[in-house]
Amino acid sequence: MTRYFSRSSNTQTATALLTAAMALWMLPPVAWAQEATPATRPAATLPARPSNNGNGPGLTTQPGGGLLLNFREASIDSVLDELSAAAGFIVVKEVRPEGRVTLLSKQPVRSDDAVALLNTVLKNAGYAAIQQGRILKIVQRDRAKKLNIPVRVGSDPTDIEPTDELVTQVIPLRYADATQLKNDLAPLINPEADFTANASSNALVMTDTTANIRRVVQIVAALDTSLADAAEVKVFQLKYANAASAARLINEVFTDQAQGRGGPQQTPFGGFGRFFGQGGPGGGGPGGGDGGRSRDSQQQSGRRSARVQASSDDRTNTLVVTGPTDTLAVVARVVTELDSNPAADEAVFIYHLKNAQAVNVESVVNNLFNGTSTPRSGTTGVQSRRPSANTSGVRAGSGRTTGGTPIRDGASSTGGGRTGGFGTGGFGTGGFGTGGFGTGGFAGFGAVSSSAARTASDLAGQVTIIADTDTNSLLVRTAPGNFERVKAVLAELDRPVAQVLIKVLVAEVTHSNETDIGAQFSVLNLRASGLGQTAGTNFGLGAQTGGLVVRVLEDDFNATIRLLEKQGKLDVLSRPYILASDNQLATITVGQSVPLITNSRITDTGQTINTLSYQDVGILLDVIPHINPDGLVIMDVAPEISALTGETVPISDNASQPVIAKRAAQSRVAIHNGQTVVIGGLMEDRRTQTIEKVPLLGDIPLVGAAFRRNITRKAKTELLIFLTPHVAARPDELRGMSQGEVKGSRLVYDAVEKNAFERQLQGMERGQPPATAPATQEAP
Repeated sequence: MTRYFSRSSNTQTATALLTAAMALWMLPPVAWAQEATPATRPAATLPARPSNNGNGPGLTTQPGGGLLLNFREASIDSVLDELSAAAGFIVVKEVRPEGRVTLLSKQPVRSDDAVALLNTVLKNAGYAAIQQGRILKIVQRDRAKKLNIPVRVGSDPTDIEPTDELVTQVIPLRYADATQLKNDLAPLINPEADFTANASSNALVMTDTTANIRRVVQIVAALDTSLADAAEVKVFQLKYANAASAARLINEVFTDQAQGRGGPQQTPFGGFGRFFGQGGPGGGGPGGGDGGRSRDSQQQSGRRSARVQASSDDRTNTLVVTGPTDTLAVVARVVTELDSNPAADEAVFIYHLKNAQAVNVESVVNNLFNGTSTPRSGTTGVQSRRPSANTSGVRAGSGRTTGGTPIRDGASSTGGGRTGGFGTGGFGTGGFGTGGFGTGGFAGFGAVSSSAARTASDLAGQVTIIADTDTNSLLVRTAPGNFERVKAVLAELDRPVAQVLIKVLVAEVTHSNETDIGAQFSVLNLRASGLGQTAGTNFGLGAQTGGLVVRVLEDDFNATIRLLEKQGKLDVLSRPYILASDNQLATITVGQSVPLITNSRITDTGQTINTLSYQDVGILLDVIPHINPDGLVIMDVAPEISALTGETVPISDNASQPVIAKRAAQSRVAIHNGQTVVIGGLMEDRRTQTIEKVPLLGDIPLVGAAFRRNITRKAKTELLIFLTPHVAARPDELRGMSQGEVKGSRLVYDAVEKNAFERQLQGMERGQPPATAPATQEAP
């Protein structure tokens, strides 16, 4: 009987266990993560469990990489160990966690989800798991807030997952005041959370679980848009009116709608601060408006809290207005009237320039008043010459002096003097150059005065300049009241431009005994005061090796030339004069233009077609004078001496190119008005062969060698370039310089018809208007 009863008891126990297992199997997976209650676990009938879960492995890895969790009343250490082994985490324990947890999942979960579930069960035990890559750090929960937990930014609650992961969330606000909102939300915040406000960025910062943060962000999103419907922001881009003045006027006109009065000057976003209650109750300081209001007053004021406030951005001349939508319609009409186009009051004035060029002044003034830059041609220094496809002027050995600014590499600049000169050895009286662009900026344009700068600032966008090149005039379109101020600016830019008459002497000195010309000049230029001047560079070479030497001569320039002529060593190659404006490029060319083949191609019919360009060969000189206020004349000088060598190099089967020997240098010298600077050191070796023989007998083969001899001579020639600047501060000073040159000119006897030279000079002066006779007084 007893044995039968035992069998019946075993059957009942098995039935109870099977019923309990089926009930646990039908529960959802989330319930497995909760701790089992005693009602579902008849402890008296369950067999003994292992230390981890009592039912096999606590964590298994599935083929797809997921993890199955099966921990019941397992120690935290054992869960961490198996999670480290299965998911590859490196577990760092700052504290030794105590207690047991239950983690169950019927479906595979990712390793990140497993950590999230672990944080959920660790939260009740006072711990937190911080994941940093593959490192899993276990710390006390209150300490976890100070460690390297994730930081996220955003105010959209849909982007935040509701988990127990500990993070720091930055919540930026668009409309509400962060400090005020933080105080209002304080009763709703979890006591264990860290919650603060940053006034400068108008943002909330919260450290808590993502589930709690999501709930707070939902509340913030609702409060941050609650006042947006009460006001509208409108931006006005002003074209004619001043934004700061318009903002002050609008604030004064609509100030009666406000409960208090704030400062008229608004800092950026100052109006927004008034509207949404930044600051404390009561009046704000300058730029701060009325300050803040309590939440009760905001609720009572309703739409009246959205007063009209205007702010300005002086940099873009923009007006920003906040206020109710219906009121902004009135403000828009006011702004339209304030920003009306004054074109009806504009007029066109004509300003005739006396010295400057109209196209250059147009570019400068439009850039000054409107901030628009027009591409301008010009030179920024002495540029080396290059072959050009088109070269104008007199060729084949003729001299040409130019006071303008043609540059042989194809560029050009405006302004300058006119072509003049008598060629090699002559002089050019030139014409009056009216300036142009060059090194140092616009010729004759110094720094604008403070009054001109104020005028440009006050009249920005109100002046338009158009140049008329035919009459060298400016058409000025502006309001009549502005013309006198614009006229004062134009008068400053139209000042007379100083000019420089540069006398150039190009000579060649022959050395038969390797004598250094620099040493000769040091002897010829001795002064008792010992104040001889030397400037320039020799590129680290001595004069005997051909380096560039620049020396300033004093009062014995003519004596030096005469002494060299007496010794038979000097050969004057050219003596042109050139007139150039201050900061204006002047060029001298004495030589010829040589055609060079730049491209050669053969057509299908076998015909050869060559593309030619022309290169100046001879004596080439570029000079840019700069007149210093201290009386110095700074000259950027680039001399070049080139010649055909007689040798050629083949460039194709049917064409060859001549070889050009060139000597060139660049230098900057500073000398006083009337002094002479010499550039030397450009040396060249010349070898000549002379055959002396007895006529007829010297031509007999074999025997003729006894009646002739070959003589080979080697000579070293040095090119010297003398430059003497004469400054003409005013145009009328040029007449005196021209008359002095006429008196100093001498004609070779019988070279021209008698009195022809005088007649030519008189013809050049003919046509001048007679001097104005004094006005006669009428008899009473």
